[in-house]
Amino acid sequence: MSTPIKTVAIYGDSISTRDYDGGYEPLLKSALSLDTVYNHSIGGSGLSLTTPDNLVSLLNAPERLHPDADLIILWHGTNDWYWGAPLGTPDSDDPATFYGALSFAVDTLRKSAPNAELVMMTPLPRWQVPDRCTECTEAYETKNTSGHTLRDYEQAIFSRSRSLCFPVVDLRTAANIHAYNHPHYLLDGIHPSAAGYEKINRILVNHLRLWYGEND
Repeated sequence: MSTPIKTVAIYGDSISTRDYDGGYEPLLKSALSLDTVYNHSIGGSGLSLTTPDNLVSLLNAPERLHPDADLIILWHGTNDWYWGAPLGTPDSDDPATFYGALSFAVDTLRKSAPNAELVMMTPLPRWQVPDRCTECTEAYETKNTSGHTLRDYEQAIFSRSRSLCFPVVDLRTAANIHAYNHPHYLLDGIHPSAAGYEKINRILVNHLRLWYGEND
C-alpha cells in the first residue's frame, strides 16, 4: 500500500464485535499487521435513528470519531432490516431512514478522517423472523414491518456507493453462504462461526489488497 494501513475504525453490529467465535477483528489485525483497531460495534444496533443504539446517535459523540484512522469499515444494514427501519429514497437526507442515515454516516466519518479510506460490506444472508413479524425464509426474500427485504437495504448501499464514491465488498455474493451450508458458516442463522469469520476476513483482506496494495 502506498500509505500503509495501520489504524482502523470499525462501525457495525454484533457481527463486527468479538462476541461470536472471536469475530473478524483479530484476524484482520493479524493479516494486515495493524497497530490500532477502534471497534465501536454494538450488538443489535442499526444505522438509522429508528433502530436501537443506532450509528447516527453514536457518531454524535466526538470520542467515537478517529482522525488518525487510515481505514474505516462500515458494516450495517442487517439490523435495519430486522427492526423495520424506513428505507427512504435515494434523495433522502433524513437520518431516520436508511438512505439518509447512510449519507449522514459517510459524511460525518469523512469529515472526521478526510484521509482515511472508507469501505462498506453488504449484509450476509440471514435466517430469522424480523421484529414483529411471523414468517421468514431468508432475509433477502423476507419483508419486514416496513415492507422491505434485506435486498432493498443492500441496493441502498450500492446506490450510495455510486453517489458518494466509496467501494463496497459484495460479501453476500462472495461469501457464498446459502441454505445448504449456512449451519457451517453461521452459528444461529445470523452470526458467523469461526469458519464464517475466516471466510469473511479472507474476502475483506483480499479486496483491501486489491484496492490499496500490500500493507508493507
